[in-house]
Amino acid sequence: MGGAEQRQVASGAAARVREQAERIRRLDGRLAEIRRHRVELEDARRHARGHESGLRAAVGLAVLDVDPPSDEQIARAAGWSVDDVRDHRERLRR
Repeated sequence: MGGAEQRQVASGAAARVREQAERIRRLDGRLAEIRRHRVELEDARRHARGHESGLRAAVGLAVLDVDPPSDEQIARAAGWSVDDVRDHRERLRR
């Protein structure tokens, strides 16, 4: 193989190496973009779960405002006496 042929083979190999390096840089950039997007999605999901939890609490409070449990139901659920429930309610009102 002559000198010209060797230079042609070497320049072809160098071009392939440059192309591969550029392809790797593009893929690395795309991978970084995908990672950023995944983090943004996880943040959005966390944020949505917070809203969902707040909404459930608000609905629960609204239901309690419309149809509050009786002192007997509260005492049974809390393991207190009905008098304890009423005393506690009075302290909260003050």
